[in-house]
Amino acid sequence: MAKIRKLTLFDIKKLNNIVDSHVQGMSSESFSEGNFTPFPLDVLHDLLPVNKRFLQESYVAAERKKLLGMVGIISDGYYKKRWNINRLVIGANSYDVGKQLIDYVVHKYGGAGVETFLAMIDEDFAEAIALFKEACMFRSCSQVQIWKKENLTKNSDEEVFECFRAFKNSDAKAVLENYMQNIFPQFRHSLQKDIRDFKSPYLIDFNKNRQKFVIENPKNKAVEGYFTVVSNGRDDFWMDCSISLPYQEYFYDVLRYYENIAFKTSENPSLFIYLRKYYECSQRFQEILENNAFKCIKSHQVLVKDYWKPIKAENDKEKSPIFIHCSANPAH
Repeated sequence: MAKIRKLTLFDIKKLNNIVDSHVQGMSSESFSEGNFTPFPLDVLHDLLPVNKRFLQESYVAAERKKLLGMVGIISDGYYKKRWNINRLVIGANSYDVGKQLIDYVVHKYGGAGVETFLAMIDEDFAEAIALFKEACMFRSCSQVQIWKKENLTKNSDEEVFECFRAFKNSDAKAVLENYMQNIFPQFRHSLQKDIRDFKSPYLIDFNKNRQKFVIENPKNKAVEGYFTVVSNGRDDFWMDCSISLPYQEYFYDVLRYYENIAFKTSENPSLFIYLRKYYECSQRFQEILENNAFKCIKSHQVLVKDYWKPIKAENDKEKSPIFIHCSANPAH
């Protein structure tokens, strides 16, 4: 059986050879030195308890100095009880190695207190999905789709959207509550977030390519939605949006506002949107995207494995204790 250990600088070239030889359509540049936690920072990071770690952690399976595969894992934002398996590289006919790597990180981090493991896999990679679901007992949770719109026409009229305003750190609690309410109930435990996932760590967000907004009820000032717009500094823009069910029709306005933002910095923008199917209003979002000339270009399976499950509160009815003892010399 292969031995699993932490990835070192000397493994990266061997890892690139596996990618170049077996993974079609992927460049080994995505596994360059800059994409891993360097020494000695990785050693110092290992000294932290799991609930304080925040950097990428990577492990390799090796046998007789031959590298067989690699798995990468990172905490999913500030919610340290859920970690994301975001990298997996194995050679041809190496599913046993893949299972060994996945099981290793699940048991290692699960034993340290991580409750939930997440993996988001392109639906084009059916064999990878089968490895997680059939061999490692992950379950399908939902889908995340990417929709795209090109060849936009700029609207000459300046529109005013009174319900939208810039996000403030003081909105974080309301945005978190809105996010949790917008998720289908069966997915909430696996996909919950921390309030710090929405807050900026500073009074000013220094990321000039990211803008955050809230959708506000004009009467009672309640937060009914939240969306972010991120650009690459040129012509590509990405939006993520969550809106409560009563306000789902405002997604039309969000799209127009999104286009206006893009045209302020680009003459020929391309718009991308994450459609998260675990939102209760995702079906309506999809209909609105289709009506506005967006096309689905990619779909990912969201796979989940719960290592620890919360114990339901016992009812008041007292139950008898159970004690089993096997005698060393049982009677015949």
